[in-house]
Amino acid sequence: MQRNSNWKILAVRAIIILLLLTPAITPAKGPNLYRAIQKAAFYTIKEEGFRKCAYWDYSRYSIGYGTIAKSSFECLAKGEQEAKKIARSRMLTHLSGDAIFIIKRKPMLNTEQLAILTAAAYNSGRAGILKAVDKAPNKDQVALELRKNHKNLSGVKKRVNMLADTYLEVS
Repeated sequence: MQRNSNWKILAVRAIIILLLLTPAITPAKGPNLYRAIQKAAFYTIKEEGFRKCAYWDYSRYSIGYGTIAKSSFECLAKGEQEAKKIARSRMLTHLSGDAIFIIKRKPMLNTEQLAILTAAAYNSGRAGILKAVDKAPNKDQVALELRKNHKNLSGVKKRVNMLADTYLEVS
């Protein structure tokens, strides 16, 4: 139980720090960082499976909505609802880091674009979206780079393609 409460404390601290830093890193006409992270979580939960105990996932043990498990034996909680709360908290912490990474590189995204790129980074890793963020000059190129640069796994490919389609719709 102590481990679970530590994650809650860390997640709350991360969100407080994020909210305090938001005015300093978000331009006046840029995205709303808090809403972008919440929307990225929505996209992720909608498409990602959930498991309350660790499972082998491509090259590591994952847990919850695909975050890194501490060990192959980790379980989040006994009850499903409590496990989902813990998993969401861990996911939000991860998404916060991805969103800040993206906005520092491309500050003039709108909130929806930032949410989509953040969810894509969660699915395929930051390296998988670098070309889309750093070099793509327009929405079509961003979508193309998202489709090209991801782990070639059917689940990830499906999720990233859906995010690329959504990016084209909102841009």
